[in-house]
Amino acid sequence: MSGTGRGGGARAGAGGGVVVRRRTWLRRRHAAVLAAGAGLAVAGLVVLLVVWVGLVTSTLRTGLAEEGTCVAAATAGEGDATVSSSLLPPRAVCTWTVDGRTTETVLAEQSPVLAGAALGGVAVGVLLVAGGATAAWRARRRTDPATSGRPPS
Repeated sequence: MSGTGRGGGARAGAGGGVVVRRRTWLRRRHAAVLAAGAGLAVAGLVVLLVVWVGLVTSTLRTGLAEEGTCVAAATAGEGDATVSSSLLPPRAVCTWTVDGRTTETVLAEQSPVLAGAALGGVAVGVLLVAGGATAAWRARRRTDPATSGRPPS
């Protein structure tokens, strides 16, 4: 039997006719890269969501447990008391001025290593999806002269 092999070229059939195979543009490796990238990105986002929801919950719990503190002053709008949160590292800090001295109180803090790893996972996942989608698009745009009716350019 003659033919061009796995690439999808023409080969002689049993009845003497030519069998033309179409080349699928989304190969298994493209699909695997897309699935792995999407899974990694979603897993990273879920971990980040859990970390940040835990941060907010811990902040509220700490603020409600301590009466007469910075959180109570910030809630009442007294003076310059403020509660601020940062995403990396995930922590909530209450800042206020007591007797002319600025005081910072850490209300809640989550693992910066976990948040950094999750953010890295999201970034790698997005890059894998973008690269896999680009490779699949280029594979789709590429034409095989044996399977298309057009001459090669």
